[in-house]
Amino acid sequence: MAKVTLTVLGSGSRGNSLHVEYEGKAILVDAGLSAKQLEARMMQVGADAAELLGIILTHEHGDHSAGLKTFLKKRRCPVYATHGTKDALEPNLATAEWRAFEAGAKVEMGGFLVETFPVPHDAAEPIGMRITAGQVRVGLVSDLGYVTRLVV
Repeated sequence: MAKVTLTVLGSGSRGNSLHVEYEGKAILVDAGLSAKQLEARMMQVGADAAELLGIILTHEHGDHSAGLKTFLKKRRCPVYATHGTKDALEPNLATAEWRAFEAGAKVEMGGFLVETFPVPHDAAEPIGMRITAGQVRVGLVSDLGYVTRLVV
């Protein structure tokens, strides 16, 4: 069985980002660190920022999206987000390659299936997700206001 590698690049109010790799392909969940830190931390774990299939955002708050604009100037890749998150960020990221969806949608990103669900948080349209890669499934929730039936 192929290995799925999850690497927390940052967590907390100073910036959130998770690198997920499977069979040589990778996605990033959130880009709350500076672009410089995102690239440096990926390099530290042997990941190549140029090979990202895309970035999926849980919501628009700065600790989840602050590095996105500068990162995308150097590394072009699609940005996956709910319509609410996209609408909140788009004025500053008009040139991003947006792939917008409704909370609750299933999103395919290369060899990854990302099943999203709405979560309670004071953001435009925040989501949690279950990422499936091969036979491995990982649940991810961030900034959860309270636990809902969808989270469990």
